[in-house]
Amino acid sequence: TGGAHTILVDLSRNLVRVNDTEVHLQGQTITGSVVGGEMCAKQNQYRVYFVLQVKEAPTKAGTFKEIQLTSGDGSRQGARTGAESSCQETMRTVHVRVGISYVSIANAELNLAQEIPGWDSEKIRHDARTAWNNVLGHVQAKGGTDTQQKIFYTALYHSLLHPSIFSDVNGEYIGFDEHVHHARGRLQYANFSGWDVYRCQVQLIAMLFPKVGSDIAQSMVADAEQGGGLPGWSMANEEGGSMVGDSSDIILASIYAFGGQEFDTKAAFKAMLRGASDPTTHSRWNAERTNLEEYLQRGYLVENPDNP
Repeated sequence: TGGAHTILVDLSRNLVRVNDTEVHLQGQTITGSVVGGEMCAKQNQYRVYFVLQVKEAPTKAGTFKEIQLTSGDGSRQGARTGAESSCQETMRTVHVRVGISYVSIANAELNLAQEIPGWDSEKIRHDARTAWNNVLGHVQAKGGTDTQQKIFYTALYHSLLHPSIFSDVNGEYIGFDEHVHHARGRLQYANFSGWDVYRCQVQLIAMLFPKVGSDIAQSMVADAEQGGGLPGWSMANEEGGSMVGDSSDIILASIYAFGGQEFDTKAAFKAMLRGASDPTTHSRWNAERTNLEEYLQRGYLVENPDNP
């Protein structure tokens, strides 16, 4: 009550830090991009592009940078920017749809047009529910209580959220070399929490969905070819550099063992061998195997380098 209702697109905030943004307002459409990352205070950064469309015509709209607000269509750039779109207080429902891409604004618009072509929210909800039911239906769990059934299928749902699809509807994705590549006949996946998924999650995915497992493996092989080495903890097209160990080798071998075998195994083995034998191997900025040179020389690592 009392005043206009405003949709605020504040690009200055995320869970870590925003390093750069761009925002463009044109009528009922807001587009732009955000550079973020730096998970666990590391060097990883990536840019995500977006398009946001509002169905209802606003009574007023504008862009801002810091505390400077400009009404009407326009563009802003910098770490503390955003846009706003306001409607009358009598309007109880506002329809908004959003598309994203890691390649370009144009690809974000293409993704949105293909994935959410209309404004029927009930149809979108129905389609999403149907898609998830089809996926979760690969496992028919019997017995137990209703609560145990809910826990099981909730856990299965969570296990299928990441790694996530990284390529756009036209097959394009941004590689570890910062160039645009095309995933032909497959999907490119990203966001590998390597330390957490190598024990059992990737085995489950490969067993239930061999094609998905194969695409995940091929995505890691592509990352190694473009970024210098197999990623251990990737975020978008950047290495996160978190946790220890060399989970990528186990992930690739496990996916193959559990049924995901439609990937370039020779290229995968080449990448695995390089990471195990060449101390200079890096995934982007991060060494694939820390202290590998010492291990190859000694056959073990010294716990206290100052007192060998």
